Amino acid sequence: MRGFFVVMKERETRGNFSKSAVGKTANAFGTSTYEFVKKGPKGDVVRIRPRKGVIRGRLMPALAAAIYEPTSDPLVNAEFNKRLPVVADILLGNTVGVLNVRYINAIGGGDDLENVAQIAIDLAEDKADETGTVIRMVFGATEKMPVRALSYPLPVLQMMVAMEEIGITPPQLQLVFANNISAGINEFSQDEVAAQTKLFVVAEQEYLKRFFPELSDRVVFLEDVPLESVGTLANDLQAIKKAIEEKGDRELLAQLLSKGGKDSIAYGGAHLLFHDLAPEGLLKPVDGVVQPDMIIPQTMMSVGGRQEEIFYVLRMDAKKKGGLPFHANQRVKTVQFVTDHAVPPYRMAKYRYGDRFEDMPNGDIALQDVGRNVYGLVDPTVVFDFAYHLQVSLARSNFVEFLGEKRAAT
Repeated sequence: MRGFFVVMKERETRGNFSKSAVGKTANAFGTSTYEFVKKGPKGDVVRIRPRKGVIRGRLMPALAAAIYEPTSDPLVNAEFNKRLPVVADILLGNTVGVLNVRYINAIGGGDDLENVAQIAIDLAEDKADETGTVIRMVFGATEKMPVRALSYPLPVLQMMVAMEEIGITPPQLQLVFANNISAGINEFSQDEVAAQTKLFVVAEQEYLKRFFPELSDRVVFLEDVPLESVGTLANDLQAIKKAIEEKGDRELLAQLLSKGGKDSIAYGGAHLLFHDLAPEGLLKPVDGVVQPDMIIPQTMMSVGGRQEEIFYVLRMDAKKKGGLPFHANQRVKTVQFVTDHAVPPYRMAKYRYGDRFEDMPNGDIALQDVGRNVYGLVDPTVVFDFAYHLQVSLARSNFVEFLGEKRAAT
């Protein structure tokens, strides 16, 4: 019955799209090898490899129900139908630019997966900004930014380049630093966190100008403001946290607490603010950064490392259970992509200064310490991420020279 239903939906869809576009888009939906991240039968977070045709079976009905109005210009319609399956391939990791080297390997398998169909349409129409479609990555506060953090946006940049190559404007990439919320939870120095953020922003802007100059005006750097300064947001965060504690899946909450301790639920609530409610006034440009204006999100493609999986499942569970201090029509449409990055909490490798050593062995290399001698081995995840960054960057410019310049600057 599932196969018959999909075929019927494909026939219904042909009223808006060309027969070729429907067939190729269905193939893109059916070819994806992304794993699903979702809540397991015991409330745990699981990754599953979908059976053949499952993604297509979920996305073709969504495509048939999606909003698309053909124009009166047959040439514009023809270009749209040509782009649609290619955009679907890009979003689902089937294209060379995203597949090689591919660092996005999973997608949220909750109810919001169906939003991929409308996102593909909006992008194929070249209406990313008009529809408020953005890509967002959120960084937690840190007192020592690792150098490999420069590789976190790289899978998204690969995706954006693939879109530009077919003549569409990619969504704005919003790099968000949750400095006020997470520094408060972790009792970090706000001054040190701000300094590390600035260090990253300067390095990332330099990286973009050299390696992805065509995207430098599509990336913005934002940070949260103190919640008390924006209406009821401080109270809203407490209400979200209360709803999670009272209505959240017990097994899921136990898994969350075992991983991150007592502050994990507060982090979970903050994730709903940044990725699902995304209220105006929550974010501002990082101080002193010259950049385009922030696009107010209506649809958000969230991208994060493996630690985001449990927070994604928590977000989907919380929205389904209810009790949140905002209504469904106040939420942005979402989809979650997961990269291979294993990220915070950071442990810095031990550096040698004469007879004196600093920090822990087998950890990260801090961005502020690029070029200093490392005593002992860095963590294997650091090597893995750096190798990925090196491989992609060398194909575009001289990455070794770039690091040498950063070393001279420090």
